[in-house]
Amino acid sequence: MLEKKKKNLMVLGYIFLLLMIVFTFTDLQVALRIYNPRSMFGRFFQIVGTLPLNIIGVFGCVSLIMTADQKFNISTILSYIVGFSLLIFFGFYGCRSFVNALPEAETVIMVATVGWAFLSIVFVGSILKAGNKEGLRKASIIMVVAAAVAVFGPMLIKSFMSRPRFHTLENPVEQFTYWFQRMPHTELSSNSSFPSGHSSQSALSLCVLLIPMFIKRLDNQKYYKVAVAFAGAFTICVMASRMVLGAHYGTDVLFGAALTTATILALDYFISKKK
Repeated sequence: MLEKKKKNLMVLGYIFLLLMIVFTFTDLQVALRIYNPRSMFGRFFQIVGTLPLNIIGVFGCVSLIMTADQKFNISTILSYIVGFSLLIFFGFYGCRSFVNALPEAETVIMVATVGWAFLSIVFVGSILKAGNKEGLRKASIIMVVAAAVAVFGPMLIKSFMSRPRFHTLENPVEQFTYWFQRMPHTELSSNSSFPSGHSSQSALSLCVLLIPMFIKRLDNQKYYKVAVAFAGAFTICVMASRMVLGAHYGTDVLFGAALTTATILALDYFISKKK
């Protein structure tokens, strides 16, 4: 199993590099062909694309807090501080992202997020009663770290990148820039297109692959195939929607999704290797 995970990481790494090369030289051509600001497909996945942050981030933080040792030590204190701080942040940031796309649903999404936090407490409690604390603890660490990378990773990169979004360009052919170009910050590039935050957060849906770590009856090939198909399809649809709406290029969405995916798979591999 460990060798298979290592092989999967390497294969995905090669695919990522190949696609980055392809999109680097076709970003503009693809954008010119598929841009449609009125796309219902794009609009729908723009709205739901960040929901995995609310779901995975909140559940991971609740799990991290509830699986902390009851002893008074540095590890326990850090678990509580990190868990509570990120729980509040992920809940707030996730709601803000959703509300930016659908302002009229602000109250609904806030109530739903708080409700999900309470439901997470119930779910985690039942998992702990079943004696799956160790697996849940490991999964929660991966979820929390992946959620943090999905949010802070794009933020950090955007702080020194300045790629204007396609839909802001008056003359795309002349104003287009490559993802690796560092341009002076202007009004057009104040919110850099590279990388895609939506794509990085949608890739958190791949955390469904971690569920068998604490729900053992799902540890079978059938579940993994369904989980990969669901999470993969959802992530790809969100990536495509960002390109259709002209908010991002192919390299933007590919890098954003890869950032989170690599974090999840790499942490899963190293935790399995340590075990």
